[in-house]
Amino acid sequence: MEPIATMDRANAQRIRDILDKALPEVLAPYGLSFQLGNARYDDDSVKFTGFNIAVAGGLTQMEKDLAGRVEMSAEYGVELDADKVATYRGEEYALVGFKPRNRKYPYIWKKLSNGSNWKFDVETTERFFGKDTGGAA
Repeated sequence: MEPIATMDRANAQRIRDILDKALPEVLAPYGLSFQLGNARYDDDSVKFTGFNIAVAGGLTQMEKDLAGRVEMSAEYGVELDADKVATYRGEEYALVGFKPRNRKYPYIWKKLSNGSNWKFDVETTERFFGKDTGGAA
């Protein structure tokens, strides 16, 4: 395994991959899981924002925020169905999170084919995950 001598985008991703592989094994005996946020790096270091350790099976903050938003969704517009699987541009997605500080794209959808997360706006989310529409799901 080659040592990391400088920091760039590729090495920041490499470090994320190392942590994603190694930390679950370290934390599992204690019934804990972790989640890394976004990364910022300079020439010689990387910082992961939102590093979160939780009890295994516990909800992430974006999952907790989604649950609250779904409960109140009828007051904000269309009532949302977080259990629905939507088809968007030929791919299936699940509604997995809400980030209230992101005003433009607050909803997080998970692409079911590969597990990647995608940000979506309110209007698109209501159209595909709304209970009141016959929508495009």
